[in-house]
Amino acid sequence: MKESEREFYMLHAQLRAFRSVVDRSRQIIRDALQGSCRPYVSCSWGKDSTVLLHLVAEQKEDVDVIWAKIGPFDDWPGTDDIMQEFCQILPHIRVHVVTPDVDIVECCRAAGGFYVFSDTPEQRKATRLYDSAFIRAIVDKARELECDLAFIGLTEEESKRRRFLLRKRGTRFYAKTRSIMECFPLAHWTARDVWAYICSRGLPYLELYDLAPDRERARNSPMFAVDPAGRGISELYFGQIAILRQMYPEIFNRFAAEFPEVRCYV
Repeated sequence: MKESEREFYMLHAQLRAFRSVVDRSRQIIRDALQGSCRPYVSCSWGKDSTVLLHLVAEQKEDVDVIWAKIGPFDDWPGTDDIMQEFCQILPHIRVHVVTPDVDIVECCRAAGGFYVFSDTPEQRKATRLYDSAFIRAIVDKARELECDLAFIGLTEEESKRRRFLLRKRGTRFYAKTRSIMECFPLAHWTARDVWAYICSRGLPYLELYDLAPDRERARNSPMFAVDPAGRGISELYFGQIAILRQMYPEIFNRFAAEFPEVRCYV
C-alpha cells in the first residue's frame, strides 16, 4: 500500500463517524454472544472477514473459524500465509479448514467451458452446484462443532441484493434453512471503514488488494469466479481475470490450458 493511501485511511480512522461504526459493531457482537454457547466466524481471509474476525476475537478469544478452502484456482495466492499470520496475531482462535466437493474447474466442466455470467441452463445448474457445495461444507462443519451462531462479514455496500437482505432482516436473525442464528456486524461498514480498521490496527491482508486498480472495490471471490451477478456481487467484480493474467501468469496459463476461452475476457 502506498504511504499516501495509508495516511488517508489513518486519518479516516480518527473520524468520529468511524469510531461510531466500530463501537456499534462491537455492541452487535456482544449482544449476539450473550445468547450463544459456541459461535463461529465464517472467514475467507479477505479484507472484510479478517476485520470481522479481529472484532469478534476482541470479545471471545477462543472463537471457532471456518474456512472453505476450495481449490488451486479458487483461493488467491497468499491466502494460506494470511491465515497463518492471523493465527499468530490471535493465538487462541481455532481454525477449521473444510473442502467443498466442487471447485471452479469442476463447475466449468459441468457447464461445458468457462463463463462469467450464467446464460444457459447448464451454466446456471453448474453455478448452483458450486455455490451449494461451498455453503454446505461450512454448514456441515458448523453442525459437527455444534455451533449455534454464525458471524458473517457481509456489508450492504457490496450489492443491492445484500443491501435488501440486511435491511429487511437486520444484523441478526435466525436462518431457517441452516438452522442457526446469523449475525452481520459489518452490515453498515463501507470499504473505506474496513481499510481504516486494517491500517489503524496494522492487520495483514492479501496482496490482491495492492494489485487491484481500486482496493475498495476489489474482493477475494474465487480467482476465476462465475456468475457474480447471481451472487449479488457484480458491482465489485472488478478486473480479477486481468489481474490474474498480469500478476500471476503461471496460474492463468494453467487454467487457460483447459479452458482457453478464458483468454477472451482479458
